[in-house]
Amino acid sequence: MRPRTRRRILAGILVAGVLGFYAAVVMPTRLIANLFVERQHLSAELAALQRQNAALEREATQLASLAEQEHLAEQDYGMVPRGTVSVQILPSSPLYAPVDPSATATAARGAHGASSHRAGSRG
Repeated sequence: MRPRTRRRILAGILVAGVLGFYAAVVMPTRLIANLFVERQHLSAELAALQRQNAALEREATQLASLAEQEHLAEQDYGMVPRGTVSVQILPSSPLYAPVDPSATATAARGAHGASSHRAGSRG
């Protein structure tokens, strides 16, 4: 066998060996690494979905109670319990008089001071 032919055969074997090593070791290693990262992302997503599911189950249990349904009916839809009369005084009504918060606080302080003054004069 001639030296050139021998070198070509050795070079071919070397290239085939490098490609074989790459195919056998490097490619599966990347695949395994990618799968590991994907598994971590999916585990985090699963945990988030489990938390969300637990919260929804708690909410469903709460909404199943009659007291919560009544509360939501009153709060969100303006409904009132049976036997109760709902009265609303509209701003156009002569009974409507906006309350000034500062006047209410002053009147409350004055009434409190007067009652303590009266209590002091008795004793």
